[in-house]
Formats: sequence, structure tokens, C-alpha cells
Amino acid sequence: MSQDQLTSGLEELERVREILFGSVARDQDKRIQQLQSEIARLQQAVTQINAQLADQRQQHAEQIELLRRHVDDADASLRAETEQALHQLRDDKLDRRALGDLLVALGSRLKADADA
Repeated sequence: MSQDQLTSGLEELERVREILFGSVARDQDKRIQQLQSEIARLQQAVTQINAQLADQRQQHAEQIELLRRHVDDADASLRAETEQALHQLRDDKLDRRALGDLLVALGSRLKADADA
């Protein structure tokens, strides 16, 4: 077999292959390209969603920290108010006792003055 015959045979074989499998191969190539495009689109969407989730996590962490500080401040304020009210009640109780002692002393003087 000569070189020309071999080349001619290969060309014939390629034509037969194109006739038999050409449309299938083109359809497969087209489908592969579509799948690759879809994969790229999905990867981009996943990347975008991951970025959004990271942003939301950061925002939630900041909001939680802000709320924690607010609760701590409110707790400290309520404790201070409670402590102040307790001291005021103790002072009022002492003032009542002192007032009671003064009234007893005044009563004693009035009684002594009335007896005299």
C-alpha cells in the first residue's frame, strides 16, 4: 500500500466516522459545554452566597455584642437603682427611728412639764 492509498483510506475512514458519529460527538460537545457553563455559574453563585453568609455572620455577631452590652448596661443600672433604693429605705428607717425617739423625748418633756 502506498502513502497516497493510506492517506486516502484514512480520509475515507474519517468521513465514515463523521457520518456515523459526527452529530453524536457534536451533541456531546455541546452538552459538555453547557454543563461546564452551568457548573461555572453554580460555583459563582455558591461563592456569592458564601460571601453573603459571611457578611450576615459578621452583622449578627456585631448585633449580639451590641445587645450583650445593652443588657450588661441595663443590669448594672438596675443593680445601682436597687442598691440606691435599699440605702434610701435604710436611711428612711433610721430617720423614722430618730423621729420616734424625738417624739418620745418630746412626749416625756410635755408630760414632765404638765406634771410640774
